[in-house]
Amino acid sequence: VAPGHCDEIIGLVEQLLDKARNCELSIVERQDTIKELRKEITDNEAEVKQNHLDIKNLEGILASKEQELISVKEDVKARELEQIEREAALHMKQDELDLRDMKLDRLLSSEENHFNETIAKLKLQLASANEEYARLDCLLVNGRNDREDKLQEAVDIKRAKLLVQIQQKEKELKTSTTTLELLKELVAGGIEVTEEQQESHLVPRLKRAKKTCKKASNKVNKARSLLKAERHRAKELKKRLWTLEGNEGEPECSDSDSDWEFACGCTDGKDDSSGSDSEEEKEEVSPALLNVSLDASAGVSVEVNAGEDAKEEESEDETEDLDVVVGLRIKTEEGDQMRKIKLHCKPRTKIKNIVKGVNKTLEKAEGVDMSIEQLVPLWTPTWDSFPKDKKMAKVLKHSLNGAGEPFDARDQDPIRMVGVDTDQFDADFWNEHLDFMAEEWEWFEPEEFSESDEGGEGGEASISLDVNPDANAESEDETEDLDVVVGVRIKTEEGDQMRKIKLHCKPRTKIKNIVKGVNKTLEKAEGVDMSIEQLVPLWTPTWDSFPKDKKMAKVLKHSLNGAGEPFDARDQDPIRMVGVDTDQFDADFWNEHLDFMAEEWEWFEPEEFSESDE
Repeated sequence: VAPGHCDEIIGLVEQLLDKARNCELSIVERQDTIKELRKEITDNEAEVKQNHLDIKNLEGILASKEQELISVKEDVKARELEQIEREAALHMKQDELDLRDMKLDRLLSSEENHFNETIAKLKLQLASANEEYARLDCLLVNGRNDREDKLQEAVDIKRAKLLVQIQQKEKELKTSTTTLELLKELVAGGIEVTEEQQESHLVPRLKRAKKTCKKASNKVNKARSLLKAERHRAKELKKRLWTLEGNEGEPECSDSDSDWEFACGCTDGKDDSSGSDSEEEKEEVSPALLNVSLDASAGVSVEVNAGEDAKEEESEDETEDLDVVVGLRIKTEEGDQMRKIKLHCKPRTKIKNIVKGVNKTLEKAEGVDMSIEQLVPLWTPTWDSFPKDKKMAKVLKHSLNGAGEPFDARDQDPIRMVGVDTDQFDADFWNEHLDFMAEEWEWFEPEEFSESDEGGEGGEASISLDVNPDANAESEDETEDLDVVVGVRIKTEEGDQMRKIKLHCKPRTKIKNIVKGVNKTLEKAEGVDMSIEQLVPLWTPTWDSFPKDKKMAKVLKHSLNGAGEPFDARDQDPIRMVGVDTDQFDADFWNEHLDFMAEEWEWFEPEEFSESDE
């Protein structure tokens, strides 16, 4: 190697050695650094582990806090919903309170108006009462005795006039009686009295006596009625005065309130007839009802009967028909329906027949299941019903008005009453529905309450009741319709078919007509070739049929039961019989099929036995 290159190499080696030394120093330093770093790393790893533990703990705490937060949020939502519901309920209550306040305000205003109106009416009534009290007080100041004296004087004047009239009529009647006695003596002495003498002398006097007696009786009755009305009015005035004076109990009766009597001798002055205004029986025994019979020994007989004239006069008042309007309360699912029925009846029609007429009209409506038992007038002070066995003219003539005074209701046109059921009668309800002219009252139409769709003409429901006063009691029992069920045995290829047919008939319907009705029903079925000839009842001891020419009411009334005792079969509802053919009748067969309620018995339907598919 060249000397120059060796120096370079030496220099390079030295440099390398220096770098190596430096590297060793740097390595040592780096090792120390690494140690320190390792120590730091160890420390950091411990910290990291601790941090991991802390993080895990924090994550657990965070999860629990999140759960708590979720539960808190749910609670908040539930509370918000409750708050919303409470607010809605509060709003509803507030609305209800507002409505209630409005209603209360209206009610208060209406009540206030009603109260003011009532106060005004009471003030008017008080003013009228004060005026009446002042008038009565003035009358009291003038003196009750003065008015009683006037009333007594008027009564005495009327009594004197009546007595004078009665005395005059007595004289005329005595003259006629004397004539008859003279005729008796003539007959007893054998002196013949010709018919011409009777016609010219006796008969005219007797006619005059009869006529005068009738006029006297009418005047007496009229005077009595006027006197009775005057006394009743005087008593009412005294009662009102007594009450206004502040007294208790009943006022004392003066002499003018006592009964008075008068004597009337209509037969030779021997028979006296006394009358009293306070006793109805004495009023009936008046001169108008005197019967005077004068007989001559030779057969001359004359009868003066003023009672018949009174009856004739009374019968004249009972010739005109009466229009009666009966109000009804019909209970339906929709509520009470107020309806009225108009009836035309005779004055002698009994109350029970009017009740039957109303019930028959109600039966025409299929949807109405009700009937009435009593008739109550609208003009009386109480809710007492009319007796069923009395005649219309009697109960109307001897009725009472709202003040309890005698009242003749025959003058009303029409005569208004309500038909009620005794068990379900409600006086408070009827007191609010007495105005038959109100809009709620409508004429009864059976179609309105029937389930069928058939229409009917509207307007007032009116029926007519014509009662013959001479009819016997048996005819009254024959007014209601009868329901008859007839059982028949229909022989077919499949066997015997037991069928029953229901018929509605009148009590006077003859047996042969019922047989015809059953046969007409059987003819409607094309597949049935049979007819019946007789009707056999099920309750008799034998299989004897009813006579064809007799009426249903007769054969039912005079029937026999299973023991052979007399039995009225009209009470059965329905009346069960079997329709049989005389030639093919089998008693043993029918003895096994008498129960019409058994399953084998079905209602007859013509379509069941017809061959057509219609």
